[in-house]
Amino acid sequence: MIASTIESIAPEVYTIVEIMEEIHMKNFKYMNVDEFILSHETISSLFVRSAFRKGISNIFSQLLKHAEGDDLYYIPTHSKWKTYRDAFDALLEKGATLVADRDQLNINRMLDHTIPKDAELYVICDSESHQRILEEV
Repeated sequence: MIASTIESIAPEVYTIVEIMEEIHMKNFKYMNVDEFILSHETISSLFVRSAFRKGISNIFSQLLKHAEGDDLYYIPTHSKWKTYRDAFDALLEKGATLVADRDQLNINRMLDHTIPKDAELYVICDSESHQRILEEV
């Protein structure tokens, strides 16, 4: 109901809807919802992964809560970076690890690909490294 109201009043607003199961996505087809978060699947996936690998929940928790230490940050592209390898190496020297372009988490297998103009790069690093990178980009 809330998403429907927002979309009817302000369709330019970026909307994210949390749903319990993927099958419910079809209920929002008539709206222009931009993103869905599958809360039930996220928790279930975390639980299963934690059962097979001790401590992995701490990694997810760190990225989701950001209590202290490293976090996930957006980094604008730099004109010097032609390939993902250029960006990966430059960011690594600054203390950041390039992990994604939008929802593509396979950067390590795309290092020699050209970075597209509409790239949205994400890194894992601490806030100080992030600030230094932003000042240089």
